[in-house]
Amino acid sequence: MFSRLLKGVLQEGPFTDIVAGRLFFLGWFVAVGSPLAGLLAGWSDSWLVGSMAPMVGSGPTVAGPQVLVLAGLAAVVLGKIMREGVRMREDLEGTV
Repeated sequence: MFSRLLKGVLQEGPFTDIVAGRLFFLGWFVAVGSPLAGLLAGWSDSWLVGSMAPMVGSGPTVAGPQVLVLAGLAAVVLGKIMREGVRMREDLEGTV
């Protein structure tokens, strides 16, 4: 997804509707995928530990850094801002 974003920037420029859409999609993918992957890793670790040495009160946790959620949401917001900028530029080109 990131390579498609960069390919779109190289082909059409950074401030186009395609790049804004890809950035928006990539942001949501990171924002939702990061906790989901952490939950999956925590669940598999918990299952593995529970199968080797059962302990009372051990359950699935979210593993890994969750800072990527903020980065993903920042990319979503930036994608929306870029999309509005593209629309404003198209409106301006239509009036001149």
